[in-house]
Amino acid sequence: MNDPMDDLLELTLAPTDVPQQETDQTQKASNHELSPDEKTRLTLLNTSILSEIKEKEKMGKYGTYCKRSAQAAAIIAAIVLAFGSVTAIAAYRFLNPAQVATETNNKKLSEAFQGNDALFVNKTQTFGDYAVTLLGSTAGKNISDIIPADIVRDEIYAILALKRTDGTPMPKSGAPDYAKLTFFPSFYIKGLDPFLYNLDGMNGYYTSCVKNGVHYYIVAMSNIEMFADKGIYVGLCSAGEEGDYNRDAYTFHKKTGKITRNQKFSGVNALFALPVDKSKANPKKAEKFIYDLNHPKSAQPSALTEKEKQRERANKEITRLASEFLKTVTQENINNLCELDDFQTCVPDKDGVFTYSFRIGDSDTGYHTEKTDDCFKDKTPGVLNISDGFGLGGGTDHYYKIESMTFTTYMMNEDGTVTRSTYRPNSKSVKKIKAKCKANLKQNDDALKEH
Repeated sequence: MNDPMDDLLELTLAPTDVPQQETDQTQKASNHELSPDEKTRLTLLNTSILSEIKEKEKMGKYGTYCKRSAQAAAIIAAIVLAFGSVTAIAAYRFLNPAQVATETNNKKLSEAFQGNDALFVNKTQTFGDYAVTLLGSTAGKNISDIIPADIVRDEIYAILALKRTDGTPMPKSGAPDYAKLTFFPSFYIKGLDPFLYNLDGMNGYYTSCVKNGVHYYIVAMSNIEMFADKGIYVGLCSAGEEGDYNRDAYTFHKKTGKITRNQKFSGVNALFALPVDKSKANPKKAEKFIYDLNHPKSAQPSALTEKEKQRERANKEITRLASEFLKTVTQENINNLCELDDFQTCVPDKDGVFTYSFRIGDSDTGYHTEKTDDCFKDKTPGVLNISDGFGLGGGTDHYYKIESMTFTTYMMNEDGTVTRSTYRPNSKSVKKIKAKCKANLKQNDDALKEH
């Protein structure tokens, strides 16, 4: 069987400078116009090429897929040279799911998307200025680098691509327009109200990246393939005011359990039915999943191992003490209780959006944006605004560390710029908090022993 690439090259690179007396078909080619037969042949060859590429992708041949993609791109370029603008040939606009996972430094997930169980959907919905494409989905146990090695997690993943229909690149993280474009990706289950059962309500999360002007979302949560007989959806909508689920985006039909797009919604509200194998349905497991959502483990301490109980108590206590500590910090005593970790002067744009930088590892730098209205309670120049939230990282044993606590302050300057600072408790404060934490934990343990 001839390679369709060779046939397409032969047609594409055929000479166009031919005598006037030749056939009408050849004359059309010389005028850079395809005849109906040629258009049909090009369409068939293009379909053959894309089918071959998709087959390679399904087989997990990542390197072969990249090689074919480059070859096809070269042929498309040759066709444009020969015939001008040819819209019949498909262009490669997106990364494939494995590449998206690689872009977010998730090697395990990239490998999972090259496996036999991965689904490749590639369906697109358009909403005015934006188009949303569901690229694919996969599921399995511990197939993500985000999951710690000592924790077993069975999760489902989907990858969505968001692009502008006019070809304008999506803004990168750190660009002033980035903070203005907030979207919420999520899985949904037929029969369950999406307002209550979405990515937030089902303990899910997502990561994202912008590559070549396209914004990619990796959506993850506990594996819900047990609902395959009911129906599983994947969606991306314009976020609500808090950056979470927008209750106006979709309509829940209580009688049928269906979830549909709200046709009156003015923003993005893409919704795709995920083609999950119905043989993976497990009604008993699905029932338990819903029960566990409504009865979280934190309310069932007996379900945890002794080490998990100990870690949970310690993490709760250190979180509580960190919160109490932050409430004691004021503009007057901050230099006595804390040490300055970083500060930078930012210039808000006309919409009050400003960009700040942050460290990634030892050598890299990232950028993010914030809105002044979200950061300031008092915009009076010289007044320190201390954020209510704080960061509290953990070590390899998954215990929270008070040494890693950080929080942010904001101050408006006379010239309209913003000073954004990051603080952490100083060594004296850390020592006091740790001592109090140990004392409280020991007291609680002694009380438990007495009972």
